[in-house]
Amino acid sequence: MSTPQHLQVVMTLDEAILSIDKKWNRLDEAVTKAKDARLAVAMELRALKERIENGENGDICAIDWWGWYESKFRRSRSEAEKLLAIAGADDPPAALERVREQSNARKKTYRERLKVAGGNGPALRSGTQADAPKPRAASVDLTNAPMLRPINETPPPELSDAEKQTVDQICDLFESLSWHGRRVTNTRLTALYKKWHG
Repeated sequence: MSTPQHLQVVMTLDEAILSIDKKWNRLDEAVTKAKDARLAVAMELRALKERIENGENGDICAIDWWGWYESKFRRSRSEAEKLLAIAGADDPPAALERVREQSNARKKTYRERLKVAGGNGPALRSGTQADAPKPRAASVDLTNAPMLRPINETPPPELSDAEKQTVDQICDLFESLSWHGRRVTNTRLTALYKKWHG
């Protein structure tokens, strides 16, 4: 079997297998490190919460933990609450694994609902095709709507052929993009495109 002309062999098959295996091992190590780091953050956050609530920051009066937390951290309160729940469990590593399993189950359910809906968004909870939402009607076409300009603005100068070609390429790109089966267009670019191409 010959190598396709557009591919260039950079390494032997054995080298490629070894490279993939090394990267796969690093991936496994990274996942393990991420779990360990998440567990460490949970435990340290719980310890910090206890210190703040015990007045270690110098306040004689009890301080509002969540107010203090939000002034010091960029992460959301809900994320911190999840970590504190893991740290407060009898077996934090098992609690972390349960959270991951629950998250994976929610993602799987969501993906299945998307399949039932035919890629048009999540289906209703019953999960039947009949209950799936119908594709939305096409949005209003504003390509022929007048473009508003400030009163004193002069119209743009005529574009050179190279600039028109660039705009044509951009319009083609916009026309090729789609999201859930609906075309994504930029009204202003589409209007310019129609102006030049009638």
